[in-house]
Amino acid sequence: GGAANLKRVILQHVPEASAQRLLLEKGDVDIARNLTPDQIAAIAGNADIKVTSIPEALLYYVGLNQNTKELQDPRVRQALRYLVDYDGMANSFLKGSAQVHQSFWATGFWASYDENPYTFDPAKAKELLAAAGYPDGFSLDLDAPNFAPFTNLAQTVQATFAEGGVKVNIVSSEMAPMLTKYRARGHQALMVYWGPDYMDPHTNADGFVTNTDNTDAATGGKPLAWRNSWDSPELTAMTAAAAKERDEATRKQMYIDLQKKVLDEGPYIIMFQSTSQRAERANVEGFVQGSSSDIVYYNLTTK
Repeated sequence: GGAANLKRVILQHVPEASAQRLLLEKGDVDIARNLTPDQIAAIAGNADIKVTSIPEALLYYVGLNQNTKELQDPRVRQALRYLVDYDGMANSFLKGSAQVHQSFWATGFWASYDENPYTFDPAKAKELLAAAGYPDGFSLDLDAPNFAPFTNLAQTVQATFAEGGVKVNIVSSEMAPMLTKYRARGHQALMVYWGPDYMDPHTNADGFVTNTDNTDAATGGKPLAWRNSWDSPELTAMTAAAAKERDEATRKQMYIDLQKKVLDEGPYIIMFQSTSQRAERANVEGFVQGSSSDIVYYNLTTK
């Protein structure tokens, strides 16, 4: 594509969002990628800074390990979905940075299922838990990363689960050891995010559904279904068939049907789809940021 407009790009790791904002306001950095919604609101009147919202294919979810006895009944998993205050979080500390989305393929992309049937309904959750044999609820360990927005997400889920009698113990840690635990199926419930490897629904269908060897000794990529000890031969076969289907309309419907089934039957509480809010100095032009983390281009950027 020819020579880049800039001689050099410096990427600086600044963990604290407040520090990013200060650097941006002072002009010490040109772009801040990780400001929180309240900081985005605070800089709204600054003529030297502009904010761009980019819909992303990143999903925030809770994985429910089927090796945990209480989570094996699908009625329990449905009850937990009714104990999440989706709108409350989306309209408060996540405002502008996420939207409610409950299926495994992000909205705005081909073959996405965009219905969100689960709402915060503690009474419905209690009915389901009682029917499953847990009228008094149970205790559950929830692993979550120790940084925003996961800290707020985990604390809110802890509070709303309690309304259904489910006592949540938050296990907070750095991302790396938490993912090691996840890949070893050592969790009960675990909160994290997931993004696509390529922009076709099969990338997420394969991760969230396919499990051809549910033993602890399984080799290979260990997809999300395996990590959560969920083995559905029927849906694994449906996923494989969808990948081979040549008729576009038929294939699209197959992925939508898969999303509906996983939404109700699977070991996941998919909650939100991310929206990236990028803040940059007003003189910056041409920076390309796409819907997944590997679609970022600096070569057209000018300042």
